[in-house]
Amino acid sequence: MAKREGGKWIVSICGFIGIFVLVMFIPVIHAEPIDMTDCWSGTANFLIKSEELSIRAVDVKGIIRDNLESKVLDNLTFHCVGLIKVMGGKRTTTELCKYMDPSGDFFIVEAHDRNAKFLHGTGKWKGITGGFAANPFTRGKPIIPDTLQGCAKLIPEKSTKMTFPLTEDVWDPL
Repeated sequence: MAKREGGKWIVSICGFIGIFVLVMFIPVIHAEPIDMTDCWSGTANFLIKSEELSIRAVDVKGIIRDNLESKVLDNLTFHCVGLIKVMGGKRTTTELCKYMDPSGDFFIVEAHDRNAKFLHGTGKWKGITGGFAANPFTRGKPIIPDTLQGCAKLIPEKSTKMTFPLTEDVWDPL
């Protein structure tokens, strides 16, 4: 009887080790909360400007400040292109943005009316998912006509977390 119980113990240990080893080789998904501020400057050129319809092409560039201790998103630079349409007093915005970290890895975001979704990523950002909303909190008077300057707080949608696969080369922002 003692041998049998000892055999069960060995099988249990081997099973635990097997599961542990299997888990170690499954790609790890890392969740990062989003708490960042982006500031930008860019141009806004009118394609048409009338009382009925106004369409502007925008081209902005900026940088991210990560407000969390991890600083995973700190010092990302970005470039966005898009269209702003105002028709019947209703404004709609569509933008595509490339965010790049200091190592050169980047991710692409598609935004509609201040709500953004991750579309694609390279390097450490490959497999990125999730989304966020932009909440502008300042907008300066244009320093030059047909330009934009401002900042926004980026807020995760309904506690959505940005997820991306962890890689061995952990990015150190400094």
